Amino acid sequence: MEMINTKIILKARKKHKCNFCNGIINIGESYEKQVLKYDDLYIWKSHLRCKEIANKLSMWEFCDEGVNEDDFFEYINLEYIKLQGDKEDYPYPEFQERLEFVCNHHLSN
Repeated sequence: MEMINTKIILKARKKHKCNFCNGIINIGESYEKQVLKYDDLYIWKSHLRCKEIANKLSMWEFCDEGVNEDDFFEYINLEYIKLQGDKEDYPYPEFQERLEFVCNHHLSN
């Protein structure tokens, strides 16, 4: 994967979708934008918090071609289960709630 332009932080003038968590980037929210090339050109937009947790959990260490949405979901789900330990909370909460739990644990410190 090749980065075409540098990463830039923008303030959303309209709603966008985060390419990590598939959640909404709301109007007025800051987000990161990159133009990348992997076969074809594409634009990657992400919540700043999603990018931060991906860095904190070293997701790129095992993803040679970049972290995609599926990788992000898998890492967050595994980390959620690890943090829960023996505590069972089936059925698991929605993904956004699991993501919030993991972020609160790692990024609040």
